[in-house]
Amino acid sequence: MAMALLENGAKMARRFLRRAATDARGDVIGLLMQHTNSAESCNLVRAMVARMEPPLSTTELNDYLYEACAQTHPGMAQIFLEAGAQRSAAAPASSIRGLGWPAGSTLQTVAQRSWDAVPLGPRQYRRKWWRRHRRLMGLLGFQHGTRHHAHSSRVQRPML
Repeated sequence: MAMALLENGAKMARRFLRRAATDARGDVIGLLMQHTNSAESCNLVRAMVARMEPPLSTTELNDYLYEACAQTHPGMAQIFLEAGAQRSAAAPASSIRGLGWPAGSTLQTVAQRSWDAVPLGPRQYRRKWWRRHRRLMGLLGFQHGTRHHAHSSRVQRPML
C-alpha cells in the first residue's frame, strides 16, 4: 500500500490539497502529520512533496511548516524547510485544520504553545516531548528553550 501511495501519492495529495479548502476531512499530508510521528510517514510525505505536480508553493509549504510546529513534529518541519518553507514566514490566515492562528503568531510562539500544552504526565512522556520540542526549536533556529513559566509552582522543567 505504501508503494502504491508513493507511485500515485503526489497526484492524490494534490487532489486532496485542492479539496481541503472545502472539505473538512483535510488532505493526505495533513492527516499523516496529525496521526503519526513515524519515520515511514516522514518518508512518505518527503516523497509526495518531491513528486508533487505542480510543486507546492512557498505559501503552502509555510502553511505546512506552521502545522508541523503546532503538532510538535520536527521530522515534518525539516521536510518542509528542505523543500523551501521560510523560517521567517508570517502566520497563515488559517491552519490546515481550518482553525485560525492567534494574532501575532510566529513559528516560535506556535511551537512554544504546543510544548506548553503537553500534559505533565509520566517522566518518559515528558522526555519524549521535550526532545521533540528541542529538535523542532533547533530546526527553526531558536534556542532550545524551556517553558516560559518554568519557575511557577505548578510547572517544573523536565528532568533530563
